[in-house]
Amino acid sequence: MRMKWLGVFGVFAVTSTFAATTPLSLQSACVAQRSTIRNAYEHDRFDVSPAISRVMLTAINGDTVAMQAGLSILPPSEAKLWRQEALDTAAHFGQLTVVTVLLNDGADPNAQVPMVWFKTSNSPTVPSPPALFGAFQCHDLAVTKLLLHHGANPNFHHDGQELLWWAITSGGAPMVQTVLDAGADVCAMDRRIADVRKKLHESARPNVVADSAREENLGSALVQRLTCHAPPTSA
Repeated sequence: MRMKWLGVFGVFAVTSTFAATTPLSLQSACVAQRSTIRNAYEHDRFDVSPAISRVMLTAINGDTVAMQAGLSILPPSEAKLWRQEALDTAAHFGQLTVVTVLLNDGADPNAQVPMVWFKTSNSPTVPSPPALFGAFQCHDLAVTKLLLHHGANPNFHHDGQELLWWAITSGGAPMVQTVLDAGADVCAMDRRIADVRKKLHESARPNVVADSAREENLGSALVQRLTCHAPPTSA
């Protein structure tokens, strides 16, 4: 099962403030998820064939030759799907070489593939976040930069998942710098925050993103880059 990602807007709804501390650090979640995912593939607990489990394990273990061989024997449509899943998995496990190979083989850094669930689950088909979120959650700057270089979207957001917010609250200055350099839109995020506050019948608060960076002691230069000079109105 691809574990449920921490939703920043979900945290906001509970705490009524975007400056609240994330309840579970991204790095702690990464360690737990890596263990769960590896164990499930090793013990055939996911609702996939043994052949697919082997492909995913080769991605996890960094065996590019075996991974490509496993993908090559699948029908083209299945190979495309599982190449994407392998990209997500390799990014989550910090396998830079595997990610490079998969991108060169045609994997899309912005694709969202259906989540893989345990055999015992009765779960709906829902898309997982793009590979960038796995790399970011595990604080892998090299994989994050590689995916962004290949066109990963630094402004992806869905159901409270915000890459820039994660960078500010859990990633540290190098991650924030990387996401900003790739084109993250600070004003768009401030507007989304304003929309949530409006739905909760709270007054608009300008520059929530910059204020959070200041509280995280990210330095005046980054705070300035994270300051939106437009009013926090809905998009």
